[in-house]
Amino acid sequence: MGYSEVYCQICGVSFNIGRIRKAGEPRSAAWNDSGFAGGGFVDSKHYTRRDCPPGCMVTLRKSEYSYGDFSEGYADPPVGTRSDGGVTFEGSPDDVFYPECPDPLPPNEIDTRFTGIGKTHILEHIAGPDCVGESWCGGGYNGNNISVDEMRGCNTLQCLVRKQSDWQPDADDEEFEREGQFFLSGLSDYMPSRDMDSPTVFPARHHCADPRAETYIWDLSDLDEYALPFHPTCLEVFKRASLRRSGKVDYAALQGWWQIDGIEDNYDEFPRDEAVDEAREQWWQHNFESEWLAANSCYVPGLRSVLDSVEHLDERAEFRSTGQGSVGDQPPTDIFSRLPQELRTMVVMDLDSSSIASLRIASRSFSPLPQAVFQALTLRERPWLWEAWSSLDYSFWSSVTAKELRDAADAGAEILKGASVPVTLLDANTTDWYGLFKRISVGLKDGQLKGLQNRRRIWKDCQEILDRAADYRRKGKM
Repeated sequence: MGYSEVYCQICGVSFNIGRIRKAGEPRSAAWNDSGFAGGGFVDSKHYTRRDCPPGCMVTLRKSEYSYGDFSEGYADPPVGTRSDGGVTFEGSPDDVFYPECPDPLPPNEIDTRFTGIGKTHILEHIAGPDCVGESWCGGGYNGNNISVDEMRGCNTLQCLVRKQSDWQPDADDEEFEREGQFFLSGLSDYMPSRDMDSPTVFPARHHCADPRAETYIWDLSDLDEYALPFHPTCLEVFKRASLRRSGKVDYAALQGWWQIDGIEDNYDEFPRDEAVDEAREQWWQHNFESEWLAANSCYVPGLRSVLDSVEHLDERAEFRSTGQGSVGDQPPTDIFSRLPQELRTMVVMDLDSSSIASLRIASRSFSPLPQAVFQALTLRERPWLWEAWSSLDYSFWSSVTAKELRDAADAGAEILKGASVPVTLLDANTTDWYGLFKRISVGLKDGQLKGLQNRRRIWKDCQEILDRAADYRRKGKM
């Protein structure tokens, strides 16, 4: 079969996504497609001056390889190594030789500075502002275009695992785990190729250490062994999409759709965003301007400041205007200006945002509109902005990575697996809904709210999941 990726069942995106750090960032800001916890980075084996524009650089990193396994062009032992018995660098690398935030080298200094370096050392690719290379196997997204905080959790996966006959509840199980047919696995920060292995999760909840994560049911006789893989943040989106539609979180809809589409080989036919389709090749393609696909959909940098800025409504802002004039300025031909404000509000209350914008151009009497109009627009056109309507907390699992859990366990810290993470719920009466609608629009347009852009995409996928599940139920398939 060869390398074959298992994607997130909910959003369709890879778990194996890398990031090329930019100049001035620490080593922790770089990781390759083996995941953040793998300790890897995007090296320069694909680096050429033809492929990378000015601004791309390299820096020296210590390799995990033993000396003697030479890379082409750097076959000589570097200073400080021995060639007898394949011993690598003598002692720990000096902080001066391997600084946390090194000064990268421009391309014209590579040959002169790094001639004679062996396999004990590797050149790390540092992305320039215009770098669009390294999109293939071993690559990553340009760190100039998306931050570490924005990408938090993009490698983290979890599974819904079918209960076996001897399953027993644990104290930290959620209600749906106790009552349903599936339970949550621990977390992993890397998804192996499906022809190689299953992901290793931590903690091994209910003694499950390596769930058989799959989007296809290859063998019906092994149905009970398969597990549904997802980003924990994607499950949070699904919960709220389900809650918005039916008033409850319909885990059975998610599980039933996964099983039926997996058996009927429908996963690849699921309609995804164009950017997802373009990135899904044998290895995930880190395409330029698709960085937002890796953005965290729950913990969105920049969203907190937006919510804070509209949290307290100025008494003078009950009616918001676009600055197009007041009702008293209207020409006598504007029949809408004769209507009382209440009737004008009723006219626009059920219109979409584009229709309201057109109406405001046609009639200035619709320039001042009450906050209730923009609240209704937010709830109707942006249900994925659940801060406007839902107080459901985030699951603990969405707030951590597998590496963080392992590090905490190694340090002897208590893991509060049952703890939830509170979310912001805007007050319907004191929020500046016009200001919120406007600032969210600007943030989406200029790319400052990549997580919300991704959340909107995943929300759309969840609607399709719920539609398919409803259709399967009508047909008696589930």
